Amino acid sequence: IDVALRGAAGGGHVEPGKMAVYQVTGKNTLRLEEFSWPKGPAVMVLITSGCNDCEQMHQHLMEQAALYKKALPKIYYLLPQDGDLPSLVSWSTAHPRPASRIVYRQAAFEALIDDWSATPKAYFFNNIELRDRMDGWSGPERFHRGLKTIGLM
Repeated sequence: IDVALRGAAGGGHVEPGKMAVYQVTGKNTLRLEEFSWPKGPAVMVLITSGCNDCEQMHQHLMEQAALYKKALPKIYYLLPQDGDLPSLVSWSTAHPRPASRIVYRQAAFEALIDDWSATPKAYFFNNIELRDRMDGWSGPERFHRGLKTIGLM
């Protein structure tokens, strides 16, 4: 895959230690941007392409979109940088909702994510404060509890 990078401020350069992500903007195009924490409630979900549990979680969210109407705009998929780039781009393209971002430097996210291998993993925030965390997918009940913690359900 030939991926063209269209940088954010600084011509596509991000200072070391800053949190940044790639957003898939087209079939073969990524845009590098500094990661901005959303205000209010937000759910960051660590996803890896090819993970059955990630796919099951995503399928559930899409099948029950009416139930998650309030939450979906506040859910962000984060994909690790060390994955196979074509697979990460394919995941993002095939799953346009919720928004997917590929992490630029995993080390910059280490305060948020302590284990990149176990997926899916959901972090429930309200105004940048971690309120709850879900490891793995065994069905929607645990996810609902996290959403309730931050007022999205």
